[in-house]
Amino acid sequence: MIEYVVEGDKYMLHYQELKDHYITHLEMSDEEFMKNLPSALHLACVICFLKEIPTYICLSDKGVIHELTHLLQHGETELIQLK
Repeated sequence: MIEYVVEGDKYMLHYQELKDHYITHLEMSDEEFMKNLPSALHLACVICFLKEIPTYICLSDKGVIHELTHLLQHGETELIQLK
């Protein structure tokens, strides 16, 4: 179990559940993944936070959180591709 504190509030999560959630997303078809973008975005936020990924990497124009947000807002386009 991973326990962490943010602004005085304690949170706990199980590493295996997080890993299972990640694997579930990896195994989704493109159509399933697009239907589950909010879940993928939340997972990316948790992983980036726990792995202490610098914000300039995950939030920049090519960052995973930024790209997932574009997919959520606009869907797949020539400029925003699921792959």
